[in-house]
Amino acid sequence: MMPFPPASEVELGYYELSTHLIALEVMHRGYKPRWLRRAAFVVDIDGRVLGWNMTRCTITSTIGAELTTRKDYTRKLLSEAGLTVASGGSFRPAEYGEAIRKAREIGWPVIVKPANAGKGRGVGVVASEEELNAAWQSAASGLHVVIERQQSGDEARFLVIDGECMAVVGRRPAHVIGDGHSTVAELVAEKNRARAINPHLAGHRVPLTGDPDHVPAPRERVTLDHRGGFSTGADSIDLTDDVHPSYVDIACRAERTFPQLGIAGVDIIAEDFTQPATPHNHIIIEVNSRPAIGAHHFPWEGETRDVAAAIVDACVTRRVG
Repeated sequence: MMPFPPASEVELGYYELSTHLIALEVMHRGYKPRWLRRAAFVVDIDGRVLGWNMTRCTITSTIGAELTTRKDYTRKLLSEAGLTVASGGSFRPAEYGEAIRKAREIGWPVIVKPANAGKGRGVGVVASEEELNAAWQSAASGLHVVIERQQSGDEARFLVIDGECMAVVGRRPAHVIGDGHSTVAELVAEKNRARAINPHLAGHRVPLTGDPDHVPAPRERVTLDHRGGFSTGADSIDLTDDVHPSYVDIACRAERTFPQLGIAGVDIIAEDFTQPATPHNHIIIEVNSRPAIGAHHFPWEGETRDVAAAIVDACVTRRVG
């Protein structure tokens, strides 16, 4: 096996981005990472061997991380803690009849997703019983299927490290802004050239959809994909200084719901993050035990947040076991 080069001697993107940023911080402190693969390394620090797999390190318990991978467990734990999740429920594959009744109760459209799949795999939005039946066949390959009411609003990721919310990033669906003379195709090409030099967004192009020859008016927003994922062309917007403190409290409470999670990305959809949270204007949609941090270091808009340093601080200063 060829030796891995030092993180400081290769461009960002040679290693998995979050792992690369943490390795650079470790090196800045005078320590030498020993790479195992492009998303994992170990390092000797003050007589202890610490390790990172992306952002997951020794302060995250195995059981805490495992529970976050199950959407049904996540719903249960958050609800029991008095936190707001979408109306819905979790069903075994054989409980399709009960799932249909729940969907009718909460109203169409609903979101259907496997309880144990991540990164949006198997997730669908359905608007009728016929569509639900088709989505069920795909989602019911696991142990449970989650049915939830679709929540309107904006989505943001709250990064909680060792009990403190260190950064918040919003996701603005893929779009371009008109200048009065460029076509949509030209605006998309220009935006993708700019994204190509952003280490976080370089591999996530804005899609060209609709009429490529349309010339939007000055300041006209043309949405190209309504999904909020960075992989589908969404922009990352730093919201750390803009969100209402009540949402910061909710994110920290969500992290504490899981045993010794240590580091968490708490995803929340809200009508307006600048206004106080109520049980009726937001939901928690996910808690991630290995959250990517590229969006915080390289936002499309807003201030850069050095969360890699905060992660290293937490993992180095807290003794486990």
